[in-house]
Amino acid sequence: MTRTQTAEKILAMSPQELTDWLTESYVRDLPLPQSSAEFQKHNHLLGELANIYSFLMALYASASVKVREAKRKKKSKDEIDDCIARRDILETFADLIKMQYSAFSRMITVQKQADDEMRMQQ
Repeated sequence: MTRTQTAEKILAMSPQELTDWLTESYVRDLPLPQSSAEFQKHNHLLGELANIYSFLMALYASASVKVREAKRKKKSKDEIDDCIARRDILETFADLIKMQYSAFSRMITVQKQADDEMRMQQ
């Protein structure tokens, strides 16, 4: 299955199916490491979150096109509403992933600063 086929399949889901799938696939608790060494173990998470964000934004762009197409083709109000809902759901999940990225990045920065202060005090 190509990326285009995958995107088409995802964008064909009902809004509830899409929400459930995104939740199961991408929503997780961030680890709360207590030291720089623990953060190093989870460093790949930043890259993973960036990749997920990019994927969701690409889907969001496709979903936006689908909304315009549905309106131009004068599809039913329910079909247009579902297209809009899918687009909005993708935007919400992209924002969630972006927030997780920012929070985890900030946690790494704060921990590094704390470790640096500890080294200077020694």
